[in-house]
Amino acid sequence: MPLNELLLENNESVIKIKTLKQREEEYAYLLEPIEHTIASYYSEDKSLKDRDVIRILKNIKMNYFNDFSYFKEPLEQAIITQLSFALQKAKTTRHELLLAISYILWSIDNRAWTGDKKAYLDWILNFFGMMDGQEKKDFRKKYEKLGDEFGIDEEKIISMTASGEELYEDLYQPSKEDEAWSEEDSRYFAMSDDEKCEYLLGSKDESKKLMALKELMDLSNQYLQSGRFKEALNILNKLASGELEEGLKEVILSMRIESLICLKDYESAEKRIVELIGLNEDYPMAYFHMAVMSFNVNDLQNALKHTEESIRIAEKVDMKHPQYYQMKANILKKLGDDDYVKFEKIAQDLEKDNLKMLKKLAEENEIDMDDFEEMMK
Repeated sequence: MPLNELLLENNESVIKIKTLKQREEEYAYLLEPIEHTIASYYSEDKSLKDRDVIRILKNIKMNYFNDFSYFKEPLEQAIITQLSFALQKAKTTRHELLLAISYILWSIDNRAWTGDKKAYLDWILNFFGMMDGQEKKDFRKKYEKLGDEFGIDEEKIISMTASGEELYEDLYQPSKEDEAWSEEDSRYFAMSDDEKCEYLLGSKDESKKLMALKELMDLSNQYLQSGRFKEALNILNKLASGELEEGLKEVILSMRIESLICLKDYESAEKRIVELIGLNEDYPMAYFHMAVMSFNVNDLQNALKHTEESIRIAEKVDMKHPQYYQMKANILKKLGDDDYVKFEKIAQDLEKDNLKMLKKLAEENEIDMDDFEEMMK
């Protein structure tokens, strides 16, 4: 059955729950089906990485209300199926389901410090006793090496490499400071979009602000890509109201304009474009947004004028982008001008050149090419 048909509406007592930390046993009926499914899938397909699981869980979290047919990836479908069985056996609200997914996302992030792209997957495979003898030895050696490198107590290393059957309550007791940090961190992962915006705008910790800002911008982009323009606009409006570095503010204002254009609120979009040009008159995307609006209403002459302005400024400030030239090609093609072929070629060549430049930067900064390709998707 679709998850949406099985979930109850939220109530006051449930909304008060901010994290499932210290409530893992109570919600094992949700956590275990998800994590056991992930471990089983990974045991059969070792090409899976933690980032794949993050992407899948975020997609389920954002789109759990859709029918089963919406979810295309095998692991996604397997998780949805197991959650459906679990929800048929226990009354569960929407908030509780989202808390469970958020808790697992936090668990994955909580192991990112190891630098291992499969840190969570190996941990969960070990936890459910799905490792063979050699895999178990290699897993423990890896953590022993990390223990030496970071000065981690042996007791904690034993706890980190224990399977579910080996764990017991007094195996390792974290300090009060570790517990407090862990509680706050897990609460952050369970926050709603609005709560994360408030957290970002109110935080004085620069590293936490940066983390929240990056996540909210990524989330806004996901909403835009999936056609949920109002949700994107809600976040971007809040971000735009805060104090941000100039370059970053331009990007956020530009994304907000894109949301308004997608919602066909051209009057508001035009006001925001004027605001963006006031902030930086040499920002080519501002003029490109004007071109998009004109193109959408078939005002091709104004679309061409604004596109040429965006190209002129982009070349002036060295911020050339293929979409500017492709837009000009599209307009010329509609106008019956054969020059569109030239601008289509410029767009294609520029896309190749930009990709080469980004690959070079990735190599110079020792960014893994798998991570680079993921960022380019």
